[in-house]
Amino acid sequence: MPNHIHSIIINETGIARNAPTDTKFGHVAAGTLSCVIRSFKSETSKQIHILTKKPYLTIWQRNYFEHIIRNENELNKTREYIKSNPSIWERDRNNPTNLRI
Repeated sequence: MPNHIHSIIINETGIARNAPTDTKFGHVAAGTLSCVIRSFKSETSKQIHILTKKPYLTIWQRNYFEHIIRNENELNKTREYIKSNPSIWERDRNNPTNLRI
């Protein structure tokens, strides 16, 4: 999609970690999903700013949506959703051709 991405992140360690709640605000513990997402957003933003020569561009929204896939059936449904999602771009409310000014 031109305005967002979908991904499946696989935790191969088999260990789920809760978000740290007893640490200071803004700290992200290494190895957590938050750390992975923050690192991805940071590096891709840096590269986009270099390529476009527009360091002021806002690339990412502030947060992210997550869903834990718990079994093979959910994994298959998620894969199908990701695969078919671009086909609805024409109807997406954020598609610039659909914006009402």
